[in-house]
Amino acid sequence: MKNIIIKLFVGLSVVLCISSCEKPEYNTGIEGTVMYGEGDCMPIVDPDNFVLEKFNGTLYFIVKTELDSLENGDFQELLDNSFNVEITNGKLDDEVPSGTYTLTTGENYPGIFQGTNHIEIEILLDDVVRQDFDFRKCITF
Repeated sequence: MKNIIIKLFVGLSVVLCISSCEKPEYNTGIEGTVMYGEGDCMPIVDPDNFVLEKFNGTLYFIVKTELDSLENGDFQELLDNSFNVEITNGKLDDEVPSGTYTLTTGENYPGIFQGTNHIEIEILLDDVVRQDFDFRKCITF
């Protein structure tokens, strides 16, 4: 009888550990892998010209409406005031407030305005977005 209780306890502990490891500790956020690469953009942006590696650095979540209304404002100030997360070895797994964002690594700022090096994403309340992201920085234009 004692062995059965021990086996049940161990089994229940394993199941609880596995189930708690699979769920994030937040209800609204994002998870995925962030890849980054630099390459030649001449004469066009060809994804095969980039070697992507797992990103290490800061990922910025710029509120899309604030970026859209920036016009000739201070982009660096907007970036500095944006929600951001530190990414290590490409792993993105964080709580993020709901909203529509332009994601950027902060590299190649003009790229946001030229339609490259950014990704738009909507994070809904009580939803965890599961998506991988690739950022490419043009080193030649």
